[in-house]
Amino acid sequence: MVLASIRFSLGAAALPDGRPAAEHPDEWLQAAQEALAALAERPGFVRGAVARSTDDETLYVLTSTWADVGSFRRGLSATDVKLRAWPVLQYAIDEPSSFEVLHGFEGAEAFSGVSALAFDHGTIGLGSAAAPSVRPADGGGA
Repeated sequence: MVLASIRFSLGAAALPDGRPAAEHPDEWLQAAQEALAALAERPGFVRGAVARSTDDETLYVLTSTWADVGSFRRGLSATDVKLRAWPVLQYAIDEPSSFEVLHGFEGAEAFSGVSALAFDHGTIGLGSAAAPSVRPADGGGA
């Protein structure tokens, strides 16, 4: 299971028409709800919410739970999601946003997950494994 937590600061965000989101938070919330609705239609989506910080009225988070990391990544890559969610997602705070669930509770029932980290997770970054065989950074053979 994967938990995605995408944070936004309205001070840095704009509405789809370019107006500052901080000056129109209700309209930004509607756009965020549309983004979440687009994600909710994707296979593997379990649940999601849009929430606002109780300490900072300009800080929001869009959370979602997915069956697995592949479902989350395919969900974000879907054309419909790109069209409907991009007006909001483009203003996400640049930080890691997806987390594998290792342990939790559903009501009073405990559960544990299994790590889905790839064996090379500490050495391969986004875009660096674009071929069946990728040379190491030192230029050596594959």
